[in-house]
Amino acid sequence: RKRLLSFIICGGGPTGVEVAAEISDLVHEDLIRYFPKICAQELSISIIQSRDHILNTYSESISQYAEKRFEREAVNVITNARVKEVTPKSVKYSVKDPKTGKVVEHELPSAFTLWSTGIAMNPFTQRVTDLLPNQVHKKAIVVDAHMRVVGAPLGTVYCIGDASTIETSLMPYLLDLIEKADVNKDEKIDKNEWEVLVREVKRRVPMASTHLEKVNDIFKCYDADADDALSFNELTTAFEGVSKKITSLPATAQVASQQGKYLGKKFAILAKQGKTLHENGIPDDYDETYCKPFEYKHLGSLAYIGNAAVFDLPGYSFTGGLAAMYAWRSVYWSEQVSFRTRALLMVDWVIR
Repeated sequence: RKRLLSFIICGGGPTGVEVAAEISDLVHEDLIRYFPKICAQELSISIIQSRDHILNTYSESISQYAEKRFEREAVNVITNARVKEVTPKSVKYSVKDPKTGKVVEHELPSAFTLWSTGIAMNPFTQRVTDLLPNQVHKKAIVVDAHMRVVGAPLGTVYCIGDASTIETSLMPYLLDLIEKADVNKDEKIDKNEWEVLVREVKRRVPMASTHLEKVNDIFKCYDADADDALSFNELTTAFEGVSKKITSLPATAQVASQQGKYLGKKFAILAKQGKTLHENGIPDDYDETYCKPFEYKHLGSLAYIGNAAVFDLPGYSFTGGLAAMYAWRSVYWSEQVSFRTRALLMVDWVIR
């Protein structure tokens, strides 16, 4: 019976944390009324997380708050653990001892296991990456800043959401950018030309903007021979260095929603201006002529942790009890796409 009442969540991100919180609410608010002894002695909820803390993409204070909250509610949080195998009756995982460095394997009995720690490609996306050139990512289809699938003819195939990942490397743009920025054609980029080049990089790849704010500092850093100009090799090194700092966007609904709205607006513009583009001899597959590249705007992250919620917003973060929970519910409710879903949610929350 202990195994049947054992709930294991693999992954301590927002999804895993919210599922654990909802199960804990179900147990402590409903089931415990009918089975108080069984719920107290035999039921268990565990979260297995590979990092030091759950909600590791949030601020450290939020992670610590969530862990303390779960500790009070008897939710077992296992950190620095790697899931080795999931079977119908158990979950096997390993933990590395920080003092000795020795890896110790454990096994937890389980009748319910939720996997929320990353996904593999579905057969269709896998087939797409196999057929197209320059598709090197193992878990998603690589797209450019205009959401066009890399390797496919321009303007024919687009991809958004979890199935895609925006290319973070600046190297494909290097030669074209040098040709445009090198005004005096001396095969070097001086400080004035460097500023022009950086502006063009930011325009083409908005994800690189935050890593190119200190223009002069970057120039000095990669000007190895201190001749106030960047040679081709120095530029290559600079581009490689900046590319390594650019991180992929998270596979969240917030990103997918913004990408979907971006593509919708782009296609609407193309539908209106397509005829004009053709009359002026501009191919409609050249997205740059009528639409800016996609730029993600992080609006913040939030998570429900059992009659409480945590908010990680741009510039600040906060945690709280009922007030934060109702704020979370308000945001969640406003994002529903149908009146029926909103009504059902409202009824459920009122009953609770």
